[in-house]
Amino acid sequence: MADIVQLKEDGVAKYLKTHADAIDGIDGKLVKASGDENISGKKNFLDTLSINSKRVLTVDDLPSDNTSLSVVNGNVGTVRLYWQGKVVTIFFVGLNGKGGGGNDSTILTIPNGYRPPASFEVLVGSADRSALNSAQISIGADGSVKWRRNSNYASDYTFAVTFVRA
Repeated sequence: MADIVQLKEDGVAKYLKTHADAIDGIDGKLVKASGDENISGKKNFLDTLSINSKRVLTVDDLPSDNTSLSVVNGNVGTVRLYWQGKVVTIFFVGLNGKGGGGNDSTILTIPNGYRPPASFEVLVGSADRSALNSAQISIGADGSVKWRRNSNYASDYTFAVTFVRA
């Protein structure tokens, strides 16, 4: 059992103090109000968490949305744009040029505000197991999304592209 210390003020007992080790139900030491220390395990804060009087942002604080984009120029397929904060992911499902969308045709245009800061290219494979064709997707800083494919324009392509927006 721990010693209990009773403090007095002007000769009158006022404050009771005990040692943390003597309190039943405490598994470890208490967290100090200042100084460096390591704290392990998951902590669930029920109120606002702040650092230097500024609220800490969580993933739930980031704006997010998703929208459908229209495929153009004889290309077909379904395209969804999803963004959270500055991260944009575009999901292409069943993208196909069999309606006349040839090489270097524009597939779609990414709306302003969701475009990458610089143009880039990605390589993707077709979803057709019998054809195994590939395509080069170019995403421009101007929002244009174009593709170049090998000989089989009728192959379906399903893929996702993720980038950080400007």
